[in-house]
Amino acid sequence: MTDLWTYLRNTDKAIALYGGGNGADKILDKLIADGSASKVASVFASDGFVRSGKFRGFTVESYSSAKERLGDMIVLVCFGSARADVLRNIERIASENELYIPDVPVYGDNIFDMDFYKEHEAEILTVKNRLADELSVRTCEKMTEYKLTGSLKALRSCETEADEADGLFDLPDKSVFVDLGAYTGDTVRRYLELFPQIDEIYAVEPDSRNYRKLCENCKEFQAGRKMELIRAMTGDRVGEVMMPRNRGRGVSIDARAASVSGNMGNMDIVPEITIDSLLKGGKADFIKFDIEGSEAKAIEGARETIIRYKPQMLISCYHRSEDIFDLPLRIFDIRDDYRLYMRHLPCVPGWDTAFYLI
Repeated sequence: MTDLWTYLRNTDKAIALYGGGNGADKILDKLIADGSASKVASVFASDGFVRSGKFRGFTVESYSSAKERLGDMIVLVCFGSARADVLRNIERIASENELYIPDVPVYGDNIFDMDFYKEHEAEILTVKNRLADELSVRTCEKMTEYKLTGSLKALRSCETEADEADGLFDLPDKSVFVDLGAYTGDTVRRYLELFPQIDEIYAVEPDSRNYRKLCENCKEFQAGRKMELIRAMTGDRVGEVMMPRNRGRGVSIDARAASVSGNMGNMDIVPEITIDSLLKGGKADFIKFDIEGSEAKAIEGARETIIRYKPQMLISCYHRSEDIFDLPLRIFDIRDDYRLYMRHLPCVPGWDTAFYLI
């Protein structure tokens, strides 16, 4: 199997980037590093969504314009979406062109190319052999194929719906739920609807704007149960970090970088906590980890809780290239008696992929 980046180095076709922004920056930077950037001939947006402007020296054009001008082209999807209409449009463009969805990590510098795969093949196989059902094995295989090749077919062939995935959990009465990366309360709402037996909630969100919305949106759930809403970073230590004010998603890595560099700018001082320090020896029945690349550190900060209570866990595994093997191996290093599942919800690129530990 040839990885996508090797294929792009060897192709003679024009390359068109579908979308701009951070994803396109990362993909274009990788193409520059590989010596393939001269083949990029267009940056386009969906028909009807073109706004006048430029991206990295390219005038953003419509898909129809790029197709008419370039004809037989390679399309690289440079944005993420779980919307059904957007996914249908990507499928339509794929029916008319050679189309790939490059897997560039949200955080970190490791690109999941063939060299990376060979370096970590044994760890990936170890995780695959621990998976508890056929859908998990298929998800692992197809996600690995997708990460190497950028194949839309591989990515979409392992999708499952959120209700099926969350149906893996079986929570006891008077459950304690720890929501790491609570955002504006969407997962608090979802899991209370699925599991009304949740009696105690700790919802942690570092971003100030998201935290204000979290507090507002969770008012309706507070009656009759204990609920703590905490503005903090979750990691492997207790202390403080500097983080950008009102950054939205992606605050975790920025916070650590800012703390090290001393770049004060438009920054806030935010507590950094561990799950163990948050619970103070108390139990957790269910922990959701979706914290923008800081999952590994948060696992280390939950060591005593995991050892003592064996909470069921949902751990996002798409922020860093190494997440699909490193995160479950960290859990098994703490305790080895979990059943491990892997699911990917409908989304392009390979986001909304998680391990479910029962």
